[in-house]
Amino acid sequence: MKTAHIASQLTALRRIPAGITAAATTLATTLIITSLPACKPTQPAPGTKATPSPAPTAPSSTPTAAQSAADAAFLEARKLDRGDGVPQDQAKAREGYRKAADLGSTKAMLNLGVLYLKGQGGDTNAAEGYCWIRKAADSGDPRALYTCGLLTISGTGVAADPAEAKKLMEKAGEAGFTLALVNLARSELTGTDVIPKDTNLAVIHLNKAAAIGNDEAAVTLYGLYSKGDVLPADPKEAAHWLQRAAELGNPWAQLQIAHPLMNATPEKAYPWVKLAFDANYVAIQPLYYHCIGILTPEQIKAGDEEAARIKAAYPKIDQ
Repeated sequence: MKTAHIASQLTALRRIPAGITAAATTLATTLIITSLPACKPTQPAPGTKATPSPAPTAPSSTPTAAQSAADAAFLEARKLDRGDGVPQDQAKAREGYRKAADLGSTKAMLNLGVLYLKGQGGDTNAAEGYCWIRKAADSGDPRALYTCGLLTISGTGVAADPAEAKKLMEKAGEAGFTLALVNLARSELTGTDVIPKDTNLAVIHLNKAAAIGNDEAAVTLYGLYSKGDVLPADPKEAAHWLQRAAELGNPWAQLQIAHPLMNATPEKAYPWVKLAFDANYVAIQPLYYHCIGILTPEQIKAGDEEAARIKAAYPKIDQ
């Protein structure tokens, strides 16, 4: 399997769409990739001096001039990377991310690493990619810690080391990165060579992730309490987590809540149907058009307003 395959899975960590937990879990548990040499810093060209990366500094509530410059350089590079309002140019994006990274931007370090991993804007260099992402992780960036965990599990750009990957995932989880919490919990529910089975700890991690706003954690808790094979069956607790998953924007959960309401009270089902429809959830489309056909304009307006209220009360988290 080529390194480019795992690199393609990392795009989500830069663009931050919702619902990538399943892909990240699959990546973290099933990919087997040939180990690559441990990363080394890029060597400067002959006759030039290497630009040292700044040492990590304690976060401050008031941005310094250097932090502001790093943030500005990062945003400019990201525009070039994505083609946001400018022609896409990932070669220049690499240069911009490097500038921002040298100024201390951990986001730039992470994105620069992903470009190296994917071979975008230049040659593919997994070891260099890992180096930049690890610099961001060592500065405490939760997303970078999580990404390093994935790379260290699969041995991409660094020797595979499941024990080290576990430590990185745990640090990301402690920092509140919910994808790490969910993946740790799923490993704890079954047990692995490195992570022992621990149902209680898994539930703690899932609760923490759901409290922060991860809808997949809430869905997982719903499944645990509704099936009763891992935890004692608890219909009340299951209903709570299904409701929370729907509130957090999970379209599957929204469908599960809406469907039983359709016959007697379709106007109560409609807000959930509307939310899932707006999320382009294909399975909800028949219910949506059925609601549009049977509800009054007043009911539809009220349902749209309720859907908007729910969406505003439970905004998507930045992960």
